[in-house]
Amino acid sequence: MKNQELIPTPLIDSKQAKKIVIVEDENFSLPQHFRQSYRFCLTIGSIIYLHLMVKYFSEDKAPKRREKKAILIRTLFGQRGGLWIKVGQLLSMRSDLFSQEFCLELSKLQDSSTGFPFHHVKRIVEENLHAPIEKIFSHFEEKPLAAASIGQVHLAYLKKEKKTVVVKIQRPLIEKQFERDLNYVQKAVYFLELLSIYPQLQWEELIAELKQMFLEELDYRIEISSGKRMKKNLKKHKVYAPSIYSQYCTQRVIVMEFVRGVYMSDYIKALQTNPIKVQAWCKENNIEPAKVADRLIISLNRQLYEDNLFHGDLHPGNIILLRDSRIAFIDFGSIGKMERGFLERIILYHKALSSRNYSKAVDFFFTLMPSLPNIDLNEIKRKMIMLLRNWELRTMTKNLPYKERSFNGINEELINMMKPYKLTMEWGFLRITRTTSTLDGSVLYLHPELDYLELNRKAHKGKAKRDFKRQQKNSSILKVVQLKQDIQKIPEEVSELLTFQLDSSRRGAKVFQMTITKSGLFLGFIAKTVSLGFKVCLCFLLYAFFYKHYEWLASLKLGGLENFAQDIALYPPDIWALLFVANIYFLHVSTSLSKKMNRKDTRKNM
Repeated sequence: MKNQELIPTPLIDSKQAKKIVIVEDENFSLPQHFRQSYRFCLTIGSIIYLHLMVKYFSEDKAPKRREKKAILIRTLFGQRGGLWIKVGQLLSMRSDLFSQEFCLELSKLQDSSTGFPFHHVKRIVEENLHAPIEKIFSHFEEKPLAAASIGQVHLAYLKKEKKTVVVKIQRPLIEKQFERDLNYVQKAVYFLELLSIYPQLQWEELIAELKQMFLEELDYRIEISSGKRMKKNLKKHKVYAPSIYSQYCTQRVIVMEFVRGVYMSDYIKALQTNPIKVQAWCKENNIEPAKVADRLIISLNRQLYEDNLFHGDLHPGNIILLRDSRIAFIDFGSIGKMERGFLERIILYHKALSSRNYSKAVDFFFTLMPSLPNIDLNEIKRKMIMLLRNWELRTMTKNLPYKERSFNGINEELINMMKPYKLTMEWGFLRITRTTSTLDGSVLYLHPELDYLELNRKAHKGKAKRDFKRQQKNSSILKVVQLKQDIQKIPEEVSELLTFQLDSSRRGAKVFQMTITKSGLFLGFIAKTVSLGFKVCLCFLLYAFFYKHYEWLASLKLGGLENFAQDIALYPPDIWALLFVANIYFLHVSTSLSKKMNRKDTRKNM
């Protein structure tokens, strides 16, 4: 960092820093592979069993089973690590489909990991930089500073540049591990689709998101490029980003500047244990927490709605506090970018919210959905407008919980209102919601009384001024005047276009529904009923299987179901296998037929 005056005094003792556990090389033998596969299949079976029991039996026990299912899934993903943690994090974004408790449980998954031995680090660095490690670095810490599922970070000192740097090294064999885990995920998705579990989630899109995420994170050259662009943009926001030493960077190694400061995560820990010490530290370093919170949110708004290049993982460990209320961002492995059409829609939604035009805001909110079903949108629109008006009152009321007043909080409330109507959101919107929710984890401790509406209005005014200045520099006065006139027409034209699109959506859905013949509906109903029957049969078989292997199930005393399990348990293994295969085959056939006969996706209807 060129400006050394921005480096604050330490807040915590370096001895309190988290130590990374190093795991020595393990030979992944064939028996281990089978044991892992068996445990995986057993856990997936347990999850499916709990899901079916929640869906079709004893509503009084449903909450406990839902909680147990969420904990089971989080434990499974956490134990397997790597790709599975990413799957859990993606599923935690789907608050439009899953319960709040389920999403909260999965959001606890953290991408932290054990470290790998230094001899791997040395080999990878030397292979990629084509030189002995001692020739490039005068000092290289053997113990990692941090570790995650993709790689780990070490402190070092560059000989030639005479700079302290961090070196990020990709894990050995990470690509093979990714391919193996992705294969497991795809098999799990196949069974979930087969059982018609959350079909509205669009599991294929989740797999595509997963592949795209890992393709970007496995190639450090993408992170290098993103880091350079982010540094250029963040400089305009008065946010610091570390310099990257490109001459020492490859597909598997990144060398970047070490930013000295206090991690937001350490600030939060210290605030919880010793608030008086934190208050004195802030005064000593001229730091106003409320000002830092404003800068964080305004910077993220500019990243989202002006630069269209945003830091997708602004958790407290990636934010560094500097003197004079300045901040720095690190780790640009998760960078987001929106398609132009979606960006325009979400900007209009935010602008309508900040100007308190809630009717228009709801209309724009509808355009952020991948499809609109054949329902009366006017009813739900009225409810959403009332919800937004209540939120406005909460933003002006002090001493209320932070989440009730936050922008992310109202988005979650709107999404929860969608659930009974089977309305889902685009992945792009959910990514943004996850990013803002992650940042809330820091803002909550910096400025709990933050007025989001006022700050959003301030952000939009700043954007309008910057847009006008850019046009002034690049255009003549005549063009600027014409542009201003054109801009004034946009809200009216967009509103008319939006109304037309919403009406077309409703008309298209109704016309399509009328074209479905009565015989088609009847066959679809029959297929769906048969599919339900096979799901119930599979549920019974799974219960019998677990009853045979786990004695504690006998204590539940489920009466007739227990007698059925005792009878089935007497069958030989070949009969068991035949029953499972036959049930899954006929379930697949009936489910496929049901989907074909009852296809109601609005996107295909319009």
